[in-house]
Amino acid sequence: MNLERLLFLPSTPLNVLLSAAFALQQDSQTVMELWLIDQRKMDNNPYSKALLDWKQSPFKQIKLLPGQAKGLQKLKERRQNFATLRDGLEQFKPNQIMVGSDRRIEF
Repeated sequence: MNLERLLFLPSTPLNVLLSAAFALQQDSQTVMELWLIDQRKMDNNPYSKALLDWKQSPFKQIKLLPGQAKGLQKLKERRQNFATLRDGLEQFKPNQIMVGSDRRIEF
């Protein structure tokens, strides 16, 4: 039996809430992870704390990826984040990846 594996990649409070609402509607056999991306606050992150403190959370794992660097360090940080994402995808092997953004597009 192939289990459904969903990966959520929110970066803002709105998308964390949307991810949680969607996750709660899924079958109990669905395996879900939530990786908070582009997080300015890595220590004492309020979103990860709330998710980790959530009893009976639908998420098997919560991860944090930083979005703190400026200037030339931003490229290094992005490369590290992409490596983390690649490794995580190889391990988790999601069937679907849920993304969303209510922020401005930045290149």
